[in-house]
Amino acid sequence: MGYESERVSNYFVDVDQNQIDFFGVELNTNNNNNPWVSASFGTGYGWLLKNLNMLRLGLTADISFSKIVDGSYHVNIPGHPESFGKYSNKGSFFGLSTSYQFTGTKKQVAKRKKEELINSDTFKKETNPDDWKSAFIENYFSIHTAVLGGLPAKTAPMKGAILSTHL
Repeated sequence: MGYESERVSNYFVDVDQNQIDFFGVELNTNNNNNPWVSASFGTGYGWLLKNLNMLRLGLTADISFSKIVDGSYHVNIPGHPESFGKYSNKGSFFGLSTSYQFTGTKKQVAKRKKEELINSDTFKKETNPDDWKSAFIENYFSIHTAVLGGLPAKTAPMKGAILSTHL
């Protein structure tokens, strides 16, 4: 009760038409109905470029304290010893992110200066055209990329099992 299990097997058919189960895994994925607990950390730095767009670089990590996957596996290649064992993964990861943000600030400042020339009294009362930071409140477009690397999953051989199989 409270434990979800999924079994996946891969088969091939040999020359004698025998179906051979060469890889299988049974995974349990709901942490015994307990909550998944993890902590996310991140830091980064942004540079304001000459064209008033932003370039950002960041580091991120998510450390999990609960197993999101727990199960067993087997590998059976004919003519080789069968390998089987236990598998678990907490889903922890770390990453590097970069983003380039098109702020449109140059256009906003130019537009406001043009409006200032056309309607100088009204414009000066509403907005300070030299305050380019106020343009960040307007629209922006951002390109964001991230490279994530997972921390290795744990594998443990069952009693008497051979983990390495040579093809």
